Amino acid sequence: MLAKASIDVSDKPIGTAVVNAPDGGVNLRSGPGTEYEILVNMIPNGTEMKIYQIKNSSKGTQWGYVQYNNTEGWIALSQVDYNDTN
Repeated sequence: MLAKASIDVSDKPIGTAVVNAPDGGVNLRSGPGTEYEILVNMIPNGTEMKIYQIKNSSKGTQWGYVQYNNTEGWIALSQVDYNDTN
């Protein structure tokens, strides 16, 4: 499944996240859920990113919209340490 991004990352971020996943990293996906295409495989633990939006998946898990190495997409917030900046 492929989702079209419509979030402006020039907007002020709502928080920050540092990847802290048990398996060593988090996948960047095209939409908020595991059913979406992987855009970047395994962003490594320790990577800090800005969160621009949070959505719940169809399974009820929370996902954050980020930009990583000029690629925009969604990461599972269960795999990061999230800090709300609002």
